[in-house]
Amino acid sequence: MTEFMKKYKLKITVLTPVHIGAATDLEPTEYVIFSENGEREQSQKQPDSAIICPECGYRNPANAEFCGDCGADLPRQTLPARQTATSATADCFLYTFTPGQLSAALSPADKALLLKEARTGDLTTLQNFFKNKAASIVKTATKRALVCREVSKKYAEKFGKVNSRDNDFSKFNIEKQISDPTTGTPYIPGSSIKGAIRTALMSRKNERLRLDKDYKKGADAEKTLYGYQNPTNDPFKALKVEDGHASKTFMTKIDTAENVKRNSAKILNPKGGLSTYIEVIPSGTVFESSLSIMQNGFDMVSIQKSCNDFYADILSDQEDHQIHTHGVSAVLFEKIRKSVEKSKPAFLLCMGKHGGAESKTIEGLRNIRIMQGKEKQPRFDDHATTYWFANDSAERQPFGWCVVEFEEMK
Repeated sequence: MTEFMKKYKLKITVLTPVHIGAATDLEPTEYVIFSENGEREQSQKQPDSAIICPECGYRNPANAEFCGDCGADLPRQTLPARQTATSATADCFLYTFTPGQLSAALSPADKALLLKEARTGDLTTLQNFFKNKAASIVKTATKRALVCREVSKKYAEKFGKVNSRDNDFSKFNIEKQISDPTTGTPYIPGSSIKGAIRTALMSRKNERLRLDKDYKKGADAEKTLYGYQNPTNDPFKALKVEDGHASKTFMTKIDTAENVKRNSAKILNPKGGLSTYIEVIPSGTVFESSLSIMQNGFDMVSIQKSCNDFYADILSDQEDHQIHTHGVSAVLFEKIRKSVEKSKPAFLLCMGKHGGAESKTIEGLRNIRIMQGKEKQPRFDDHATTYWFANDSAERQPFGWCVVEFEEMK
């Protein structure tokens, strides 16, 4: 490595669900939610002796010791097949399908029925068709994500019934996690990592300069803080971050996204087409990336300190409000702190959607837009009035927290 540039290997460990959105949502006519174990129990058919991987849901031969998809250890099948299926957790998975995959899964009679249903123009009728044919569709479809019980329950209540017709079809849109368009593999864009670092560095810079809140636009504040006008002189051009790719195969998860008042446990009912379901990168997932710093740019010491100081303050503020008012586990916040302390050298980040407006705005310059309702002018404040939580029916978790370990590449 030349002296002109220093490069660091990054190991990014997701501590709470992270969502970095794709351009479009996943619509109900593009997927089915299916539980192989649950279907076996309901159909009263004798199950075969396949072993379902508890990590990724892959169906393995009865004599397999390791999953043929993700390589995880498989549980030993010590009970008769019928008992195993009944006692197993009925995990549900989301499967997406292309027109070609759908065609391969359906019989000629099913295709004729689908064509008839499509001519009605009723989207709920179409999704009912897909739900009823899910057992066939999943044989050719692509398994995309593990589905939390709350979402799978509502999906089962909504679709697959003869008289299941109402006007809330769009609420089953799922906000997609960004993924590689060729392979479909989820990743963390380098721009998201850099953006989180940039906010922390600018906040630290403003501790010394103390700009006033007239600088409401981030670009204007950045130019003033770093003393440049021409974009070609932007000092952050010296900072390059590659996309983060998972170190091993993993599955995303479909959770509910709950919006609650900052000082109240009341859940706000999303309106105006907002999705209540979201695809997230689950906690424990590890990504690998790299960060390059050009000569006369920034340095890792300042990046580490700026990020740890900035995000530690946000974490403490969330902790103060979320443990008692919103039922978030105190153990979770302690786990986040210890992850940074034991992973030396490392720094804390909060990134992606729903991480909170504070994590994306400069300390001392925050003018967060607060909507006041229909036909009312918004107001501006230095903190948000709501939180978003990922809720898998078991516990609430704030979005976006990660720990980043780094090591210089020689």
